[in-house]
Amino acid sequence: MAKQENSLAHTKWLCKYHIVFAPKYRRKIIYNQYRESIGNRFPFCCALFTESDAREAGAVMQTLAHYKIQCAVPKRRLTNCFSRAAVILLFLSPEAVRDKAVLKGIGKACVMGKTILTVFLTETRLTPGLSMQLGQMQAIPKFREESDEAFYRKLLKAPALQTMSVTSQQKKALRRHTLLWAIGGTVVLTAAVLIGLNWRSLKAMLPSSPLRRIGVPPDFENVGTLYVYGKTQNASYEMPRYRIYADGENDWAQLSERAIPQGSITKLDDFALLTDLKELCICNNRIDSIKPILSLKQLTLLDVSHNRISDFNGIGALSELETRNVSHNDISELDEIANLRKLRILNVAYTDAVSLEPLLSAPSLETVYIDSRQLDTAKALGETPFEIVCLDTPVYRYSELAEALQDPLVTDICIMKTVTVPHGEEIRIRPGVVLTERDSDISISVYGTVRDEGVWKTTCKQSVYGTIAVENGGVCTFRESTTVHCGQIRIEKGGRHNLTDGATFIFVGGNYENNGEVSLQGAFHIQYKASGSLVNNGALYLRTVDFFMSEFEVPNDNIINNGIVYVDGVAVLDGAQSEYDKK
Repeated sequence: MAKQENSLAHTKWLCKYHIVFAPKYRRKIIYNQYRESIGNRFPFCCALFTESDAREAGAVMQTLAHYKIQCAVPKRRLTNCFSRAAVILLFLSPEAVRDKAVLKGIGKACVMGKTILTVFLTETRLTPGLSMQLGQMQAIPKFREESDEAFYRKLLKAPALQTMSVTSQQKKALRRHTLLWAIGGTVVLTAAVLIGLNWRSLKAMLPSSPLRRIGVPPDFENVGTLYVYGKTQNASYEMPRYRIYADGENDWAQLSERAIPQGSITKLDDFALLTDLKELCICNNRIDSIKPILSLKQLTLLDVSHNRISDFNGIGALSELETRNVSHNDISELDEIANLRKLRILNVAYTDAVSLEPLLSAPSLETVYIDSRQLDTAKALGETPFEIVCLDTPVYRYSELAEALQDPLVTDICIMKTVTVPHGEEIRIRPGVVLTERDSDISISVYGTVRDEGVWKTTCKQSVYGTIAVENGGVCTFRESTTVHCGQIRIEKGGRHNLTDGATFIFVGGNYENNGEVSLQGAFHIQYKASGSLVNNGALYLRTVDFFMSEFEVPNDNIINNGIVYVDGVAVLDGAQSEYDKK
């Protein structure tokens, strides 16, 4: 008994402070929570009242909710709410009797045979028809009760509320919803599994994927040949832009750098989707592993030159491979490659391979390409079942260099020992020739001249009163230490001069004139001393934060800028001498 009295006391407080005297915004929240369906798992009452009685009806519903008796207010579909409700909770007042919506709801509830529990909020006179409809139903006159506690005591003991149970319509709706959720869940789960199993294929078909960005058609299984050229890691040696040869005929696609930055491909995961691929060239990029493409069993040609690959473990899986180019990589062991049974052509030039002996066991090998550093290793093999071709011509003295430069069949030359250009002599690196130096240099004597129209990569060079002229189409790259004493360096229009990879450029008393392009990248150190001149009529690109100059002792009058100076791609000077002095 004491427990019941405590509950009624709480009900009185709830009605007084939470409903009756609640602020307007609070009432709105309480009212709106009854406008949504409460589901099909629990029995509930469907409340029916007129708009003017909403506040008082809401107070009653709030109190019933405290005693676990849920009420719902039909928002749009009156029939659904009535059919699923266990009891119709009707709030009557003179305004409700005149409300057509309330009268329509009463008629619908009677037709459906629903139990109606009527709460008279105020004294109300019923029409004969309404009296007939509600005559057999239980009614509680709230206005006659002495207190709210007495009203709620009687309301909670009403048989209609005491015997509430889940209706048959609720059970049917629950089964229907459960079935729909099960079907929907199955569809979603199946779609998720299919997407998961084919995610790599689907991802590769997106416009942002590497394959799509370089122009590979979405029907990957029909691509038989793919050639993709990126930029070489050596800035002095240019390769073509990306090109695709995908249909086995003559349909070449020339792509701009905007499609995907040249030389930016690092992974081959998507390339594994090209299941019918027979020829793949992916040179001049930043690839460090070929494992993703070991599933391409039909490959006959693979060119991964100019990358960062250090091992070819598992390459034996490509059993149909006939031509392989691994030049300009970090590979040192050739045992795995020697296991390819159908391999006919192999290029291992400019790698760290110190021994060619494993290749003697390759049964079908016909031609092996090496560079001049591997000549001694090749000679140590003696008679071999395959032909060995050295890609660069080694020279040890000036006469051999001059002869090689005159030979139209020679395209790659490697200087093995220091070569000196004699007094008054001139050598010309013709277009199409790549001249490199390994642990050596070119020394230019007094009034000697080197004219560069090809590609000249040097690591250490001294020019004494000599002249270096980089002409149209020529590329000259200085690495490590370069010293010029009282000589002249002239970059003609269309020529390019690179200082890179830690170059120390010391220019003493000479003249430097740029009419083409000069590029400085990587850590380097420039010393410009004594008398002489520094003239820029072309473009000067500074691409490193490590750039600095020390002992810059040339008078300002001898420094002339009529060209453009770029720092990290931004033009900072444009032929303005005054601005240069300020810098």
